[in-house]
Amino acid sequence: MGSLAKSVIERLLAVEWRPVGGNDKHSRSRFELMREHLRRTALWAEHLGADTWPYPPLARTFDHTVGIPVDVREQLVEHLEDRTFYAHTSMLCMHTVAWAYLKEQCTSLPRLPDPYEPLLVLFERGGEFAVEVGQMARFRPWLLALQPRDEYLSQDPFVELDDATLDSLDEESAW
Repeated sequence: MGSLAKSVIERLLAVEWRPVGGNDKHSRSRFELMREHLRRTALWAEHLGADTWPYPPLARTFDHTVGIPVDVREQLVEHLEDRTFYAHTSMLCMHTVAWAYLKEQCTSLPRLPDPYEPLLVLFERGGEFAVEVGQMARFRPWLLALQPRDEYLSQDPFVELDDATLDSLDEESAW
């Protein structure tokens, strides 16, 4: 395992997986981070011709031989099963780790923004998120209607990923 995959796994293991709902002081920044994750994912999905949305397995779409070692997968599954509630959380964590392994193994990736960094930051700022009616991501009190992939392709970045910008968003929307 290289340093990138190790770092991503350590970040996921360090997340404080809080229950969805209640008072989430980072809900606005997490809402914007999800939008940015979807924008970046749409760019990659379009480039790769991925046929699933909104959570395509980008690493496997790019190279079907890329995988997560069994011991790492088992460690993540064991860690997440007692701490998370939603199946999409585990799936997205696996996609994120697989992407890190792909980046370590492939030196010829297109110059597109990392699709999973906004998701990692989202998790680090408050754990998982709920998906309602299959197409709505909830960051109380914010509700994000998941749009078709094409709706994200022409968009400029929704948010910068630095702490100062994200904290400012949360302070502006504090209630």
